[in-house]
Amino acid sequence: MTQATFMLVMLLHYSASRVLNAFYVYDIPSIFFYLLSFLLLTDRRPAIFGLGFAAVFVFAANRETIVVVAFHAAAFILADKKQAADRKERMLRLAALAVAPVGIFLVRVALLHALDGHMADGAGLYSDGTLRFWANVKSLFHEPPKALQLVLLGCGLLIWWPFTVFRMRTIEKYLIAASALPLVLLLLAGNLVELRIYGELIPLMALLLAYFLQGVGKDAGDARAAP
Repeated sequence: MTQATFMLVMLLHYSASRVLNAFYVYDIPSIFFYLLSFLLLTDRRPAIFGLGFAAVFVFAANRETIVVVAFHAAAFILADKKQAADRKERMLRLAALAVAPVGIFLVRVALLHALDGHMADGAGLYSDGTLRFWANVKSLFHEPPKALQLVLLGCGLLIWWPFTVFRMRTIEKYLIAASALPLVLLLLAGNLVELRIYGELIPLMALLLAYFLQGVGKDAGDARAAP
């Protein structure tokens, strides 16, 4: 169900009207790098985890939003009871993931320096002299298409996700909680209606939408079966 929902999300993103061009998922590598990193970092074999840890810094050259995977992998390790069998190994992994955001930041700074600062064009916390987040919020009221784009995020994530919370397993709830901090950081420095900054969150969005659709189907089936 989740795989089919992921395909549905991607198809809808690409078949949307050109008016919603900021809604397109056009950074496919970021999604691939996230999924590969997550699989490596949550593997129980130390060597594979080490490979994933190194890969994160390589993938940081593509986008700094790969930082999301460090939070998600830590949440998975905390929620997975099988990972708790070796307490020392678990703590070492969590410690490594805790310093990963700093390493990613340093990689981006080094890359920026190597490119003579050209990556900084248009970037930062400000937009036309106004705090970027505040400028984003104001645009939602003065530019209706942007408000619509945000509502359509993740095929309507803001509308239906609260209905899925009680259906989810503990591990999915941990992943949602772990998304809060990086999401806030992205919203402070990014364009909140440009889907590219949410690329690493799309697999989780698809998972939540699958829960929602399964719940709708179950409720409809129960209603038909009721006398």
